[in-house]
Amino acid sequence: MKNCRYYFTFLFTITALLSSCTQHHSVHESSDGSRIVSDDISNQQITSFAEDALGHIWIGTLRGLNKSVVHEYHQYLNSTDSTSLCDNKIRKLFKDSKNRLWIATSNGICLYTDKDCFEEILNLSLSQNVLDILEDRDGRIFLNMVISLQEYNPQANKFETVISDFDPDRNFVNRCFFDKMNNLWSVTATSIRCFNTSTFEESFNLKTETFYLIL
Repeated sequence: MKNCRYYFTFLFTITALLSSCTQHHSVHESSDGSRIVSDDISNQQITSFAEDALGHIWIGTLRGLNKSVVHEYHQYLNSTDSTSLCDNKIRKLFKDSKNRLWIATSNGICLYTDKDCFEEILNLSLSQNVLDILEDRDGRIFLNMVISLQEYNPQANKFETVISDFDPDRNFVNRCFFDKMNNLWSVTATSIRCFNTSTFEESFNLKTETFYLIL
């Protein structure tokens, strides 16, 4: 009886393995290649997560954007279509207080629209590599470009430079935060600075004595 039980356990295991090996993933691709429905995400190197107003989970990767829908992933990729992602390398996903989903990439920024596509937003920075998206207590949207700080102008529908030299010590990496007084703090490996967001003048600058790594 014991040998019989082992035999059926072995047979069940082999059958399950064969079934998984022969299973075909369903993939449905749009005509321009910018949208794919698949059982898998577009890339295993995940850079950011966000939840939209409808409760969908969005996953940014180093190759494309993914929306989790039950057991499927809707993959969004850059293509020649002007309504596709501006780049496949996702840096940051951010849902603001107006429930807009912003997608920051290494080559620009775009908004997800109600037509299941994207609108690229003009960014006047010399570099298009977006490190982070921030929102202050008044609902103003900012882009941390490291080399500069950009603010979204909703009337002109573009990002404009408010601090042109945001990395004077050339650290090439920083982290930004808004405090309860709506001041903007920038932390780098060699300094901690504070800016008044009404004038964008620097109100505090502390040089650190030792070099440290920003996580």
